[in-house]
Amino acid sequence: MLPKGVALDSIPARLKLYEKCRYKRASKIQEFSRLTGRDLGSGPPIDVESMTHYNFSHDEWDYSSQMLREWEWSQNPNLLWRMPTAFGPMPGPRQDHYGRPRDNSKGTFKTASIKFRTSRTVLENMLPSKSNLKFATPDTTAYATFAVTQLDNMEWLGGKGYNHFGLYIHGIQHTATDGSTVHGTYLPVLFENLADPILSGRDELGFPKLFADLNLTKGTDKWNLQASWMDSEFCKLTLSDLQDAPASNGTAAAATTTTATEASEHAPAPPKDTGLFVHKYFPATGPAGSKERGQPDVEYTTFLSNAEDAKTAERKVERTLKAGSAAISFDALDWKALPTLHHIVARLQEVPVYEVVEAKIVEGSGVSDVGPMKRLG
Repeated sequence: MLPKGVALDSIPARLKLYEKCRYKRASKIQEFSRLTGRDLGSGPPIDVESMTHYNFSHDEWDYSSQMLREWEWSQNPNLLWRMPTAFGPMPGPRQDHYGRPRDNSKGTFKTASIKFRTSRTVLENMLPSKSNLKFATPDTTAYATFAVTQLDNMEWLGGKGYNHFGLYIHGIQHTATDGSTVHGTYLPVLFENLADPILSGRDELGFPKLFADLNLTKGTDKWNLQASWMDSEFCKLTLSDLQDAPASNGTAAAATTTTATEASEHAPAPPKDTGLFVHKYFPATGPAGSKERGQPDVEYTTFLSNAEDAKTAERKVERTLKAGSAAISFDALDWKALPTLHHIVARLQEVPVYEVVEAKIVEGSGVSDVGPMKRLG
């Protein structure tokens, strides 16, 4: 309880903790001693087995060490817990093992994106049925972006990185129970090639993350993405004829808004996307046939504001490349080749590309921790 270098102002609390750890046990051992030392034949018989078990099946050092850990955790409200909880608070992209914010300024990103015009109905079918999400304006077409990002030099991963690839649907509106509205981009699925960000993003924020192998190869004038699961390739994305373009510190490729010139001449341009929507869902635990099975333990929409997200790390765009041509294709294969992803890839395969609006690569530093994600009413 009193290691070398302990802060003086914490000593009273640590002494109380010592008393908490020792008082009950010491008192009970004292009582055992009194019972053992009394005159034979007086009082009820002694349960020697119970007394011996209590005395010798306990390691005070290990017990007190855990009590100290739990007390230290309770003193820090910034610690964040995720499974497995038995080992204490879990560090992650938004906090270190002391609960302190991460420094994301040195992280780097390279994002290749294809923004395109497509069928509004196909995209609308991907909006969660139990949500207040819908397209902000009426039209037969809509805009979406397929984007793959390579992250590197991430502090929370010991300087290493990972890739993620997702579909971003623009022009979405959320209407709260009080009638207020928020406009943004909806993310129905995000593939990543590392378990740690998948778990932290799903548990803490509700991101719809899944595992996939994301092989990103880069040449002088071409970028290729091959997405696969256990050697079963289901997507290929290519940006070629790359030319340097003026760099700017604009919003991320995945959050690009639809302009008035891109909208149908018969429909108004949608409001500016101000952030990112995801729909958080965790199923309840229960055996087959029970009323719990198939029901959500948690289900609600969350929103990441572009303005709030920008405060977590200064994003510096260092290079932008415009692609002269771009292509993306999906192959859902079958349930044997993609036993956990076939139904998802099959839906992505249905998304038509009527027209490529913009294809580019953006490189820079400063990676957001997406921590300001909040629940919508």
